[in-house]
Amino acid sequence: FFFFFLMIRRPPRSTHCISSAASDVYKRQIKTMEDFATKLRKKRKDEKVNSKRMHSFPSDSVSTKEFYTKLHEVSPLFLNPGILLDDKMKQALKELETSDLMRIKLVLSFVRRLLAQAFNSPAELALKLGFIYKLAQFMIIPDNDIQLETLWILINMAAASEEAVRQIRAHGLHYRAVELVDSKDEEIKEHSLWLLGNLVAENAEVREEMLAAGLIKRLIAILSLGSVRIGLLRLIPWIIGSLCKRKPLPPIEEIEQLLKNLNNLLYVKDEEVVSDTLCALSYIAEHSVESIKLIAEHVHLPAICDMLLHSNLLVVKSALVVLGSVCMGDTADVNCVLEANCLPKLLLVIQKNTMCEILKSSAWVVANIAADAESHIDEIISSKCIFEIIDMARNVAEPSTRKEALYAINNCILAANSHQIEQIADSKINEMLINVLDSTDLLLLMSAIEILSNLLEAGNVGSLVNKYAQKFYIAGGKQKLELLLAHKNETVCARALAILNEYYGYEELPIESNEDKMDIGY
Repeated sequence: FFFFFLMIRRPPRSTHCISSAASDVYKRQIKTMEDFATKLRKKRKDEKVNSKRMHSFPSDSVSTKEFYTKLHEVSPLFLNPGILLDDKMKQALKELETSDLMRIKLVLSFVRRLLAQAFNSPAELALKLGFIYKLAQFMIIPDNDIQLETLWILINMAAASEEAVRQIRAHGLHYRAVELVDSKDEEIKEHSLWLLGNLVAENAEVREEMLAAGLIKRLIAILSLGSVRIGLLRLIPWIIGSLCKRKPLPPIEEIEQLLKNLNNLLYVKDEEVVSDTLCALSYIAEHSVESIKLIAEHVHLPAICDMLLHSNLLVVKSALVVLGSVCMGDTADVNCVLEANCLPKLLLVIQKNTMCEILKSSAWVVANIAADAESHIDEIISSKCIFEIIDMARNVAEPSTRKEALYAINNCILAANSHQIEQIADSKINEMLINVLDSTDLLLLMSAIEILSNLLEAGNVGSLVNKYAQKFYIAGGKQKLELLLAHKNETVCARALAILNEYYGYEELPIESNEDKMDIGY
C-alpha cells in the first residue's frame, strides 16, 4: 500500500471554491412537464369531452318515449332509420328556421344527442352545413333551455376541430359566452365556462380576447363565493391553466389575486380539481422570477408538499413540477419550499415509487434545491434524499431518469463544502460511477465523468493525499477509466486520460515492436 499512496499525487491546483464553480451549478426547467403532464392533461380533456357527450342533461328529464313522440311530430325523417345522417342534419337545420321556441328546443336537443355519439359524431358535418351561424342566433334568445342546448352543441363542436373554434370566434360567440358566465343559472354558467375552456385551450387569439374581456376577474369572483358546485370547480383550474400556459402572463395584479383564491382548491376532496390546480400553478411558475415569487408568497406550499404522498400519480407529478419550478427562484423561494417540509416527503416519494417520470421529477427538484446555496446541502444530506438519488442513478434502467439523478448529484457536489462532500463520498457513489461508466449512452457517460472530475478536484483540498482518488482506485475505477481510452468518442477519451494523468500518474507507454523486444538484454 505504500507504493499506492505514492502514485496518488496531489497535483498543484487552486483550492476548490464554491464561488468559482457557481457558473457550473445550474437550475433548469424540466421538459417532463411537457412530456408527461401535458399528455395526461390532453388525455383528460378528451375524457372530459366524452363524459360531457354521454352525461345526462336537464332537458333529458323528459321521458325518451315522450321526447321522440314530439320529435316525430316535428319531422318523421329524424326517426327514420333509412334516412342518412347527412339528410337528418340538413332537415334539422331547416326545422330551426322557426320562431316556435318549443320546436327549436326539440330540434336542438336532437342535434345535441347526435353530437353526443362517441362514434360517428356529425360534428364536422354540422360545421360544413353552417350550424354555427344558426346557433349564434340562439345564444341571445332569453330562454335558459335553448341557451343550454346551444352551449352544449358548441362545446362538442369546439372539441372536434380547430375550424369550429375559428368559426365560433368569427361569429363572436366567445364574447357571448363570457357574458353568460355571469348568469344566475348554474348550468348556463358551467357550460359557458366549458365552452370558453375549449376555445382558450385551442386558440391564442381567443385567449387574448378573453383576458381583455375580464375572464380572470369572473373566475376570481366565482372562487370567492362561499360555496361553489363541483362542476365549476373542475372547470376553473383547467381554464386558468390554459390562460396561463401561453405568454405573456396575465397582469400580475390578477395573478396575485388568483393565487390567493386557488389555495382553497388544494383542499378540495377531488383529484381532478387538485391536479388541474397544480398544473395551473406550474404554468404560472414557468413565466418569470416574479411569478415564482408570487407562488412562494401566496400559495400554501405545505399543502402541495402533502400532495407528494397522494395516491394519484398525476397529482404527485404535478406537485413535483410546482415545487421544482418554485426552486427555480431565489434563496428565499427555495427556503419556502424547504420550510414546507418538502425533503422528508420527497424521500418517501423516491422510496415508494418505481415510475420513472416521478423519480426523474424528484431528482430535478433536488437538483434545483442544491443549485441554490451551500446551506441547503446539509438538508439534502440529512433528509437522505441524495443517497436515494445515488441509488437511482445506479439502479434505474431508464436513461433520462438516470441523467436527472446525475444532474442532482453533480449540483450537490459543486455546491457542497468539504465536509458535505465527504458525507456524500462516503455513500455508494463510487459503485454508482463505475456502473454508469459502463453505459453506452454518451450523455450518461459524460455526466459520470463530470461528477468524478468534480469529486476528485474537491479531494485536492487540505491533504497531500487525495482520499477520493484512493477510494475510486480501490473500487476499480482506474481500470474503468483505462477502458474508456479506447472509446469511439474523442471527448470521452480525452477526459478519461486527463483524470488518469492528473490523479493516477498515468502515462501511455509506446507500444514496442517485436524487434525492439529482441534487442533488450542482448
